[in-house]
Amino acid sequence: MTSPLLPILPVVDDVLFNFAQSDGFWANLETAFGTNYDVVKATELRQQWKSRNFSQIPPIEVLSDEVLGTAKGAYSSSTNKIYLSASFLNTASSAAIVNVILEEIGHYVDAQVNQVDSAGDEGAIFAELVQGNSLDVATLDALRAENDQTTIIINGEIIQVEQADFTGTNGNDNITGTSGDDTISTRTR
Repeated sequence: MTSPLLPILPVVDDVLFNFAQSDGFWANLETAFGTNYDVVKATELRQQWKSRNFSQIPPIEVLSDEVLGTAKGAYSSSTNKIYLSASFLNTASSAAIVNVILEEIGHYVDAQVNQVDSAGDEGAIFAELVQGNSLDVATLDALRAENDQTTIIINGEIIQVEQADFTGTNGNDNITGTSGDDTISTRTR
């Protein structure tokens, strides 16, 4: 683990601890992961987080943009690792890093409590809900329609991941560029 993450991880732990204590825990899990998740496994995670045991959270590995492309982070259930972009870590605010780590933890939780990946970007839904944010119907529908799956190659091995990309809103969004030629592409729905 890299030193820029050291001050971030206690914040992530606090968010998960507070979420585990919350009255909305079960409703938020259902919103993020559907109604057919494994309640026993979810209860186990909740109890661990309530007792501040976060040892089950996957290790974090920092990767170059050559590996992750435009993704800020990713999670692979096959390696049970969270991957973060080195350039994202170097330029993002602490709050943005916390949000991406929580999103990838959301993908991890989904892999633990569901036999099949939940529709859309359940990690992004989870990240918002665990931080006490509410999602309007349009945002929730957009996140549920998103395809966040891709593959990356690490040391010659092809790994299936779910990733956190930049998602714009109707507000004033900021994108940090580089000193080189940056490309911004849009997609239409």
